[in-house]
Amino acid sequence: MKLDRAYKNVSVSTGTLDVNELAYNCFGFLRLLHLDRAKADRIQSAEQRLAATNKLNDDIARTTRKKLLFNCFFEVLEDISPEGCFFGIHPGDPGNLGFWDKSLKFNPD
Repeated sequence: MKLDRAYKNVSVSTGTLDVNELAYNCFGFLRLLHLDRAKADRIQSAEQRLAATNKLNDDIARTTRKKLLFNCFFEVLEDISPEGCFFGIHPGDPGNLGFWDKSLKFNPD
């Protein structure tokens, strides 16, 4: 499943690079989508782990949320990015996470 081109240049999270806020913003966005069964199951499992972080001390909770961000939410969001887009931080605005045209992606080559 790929998102429609209408999602090109759409932000998932703005104004923060805080792991806790990013995790909840990405999760909230993903919950609104009609994902295929495998991705929906993966997000549901992540939801349970995300909810469980509320019972952990701050350092462990932050580490767990960071792992969920990179190993689940970001992977799914990149996988469903609209054709010709990537999911990530906007090159001109580091506090803006969303779907951007691949021509904006930083390429060190």
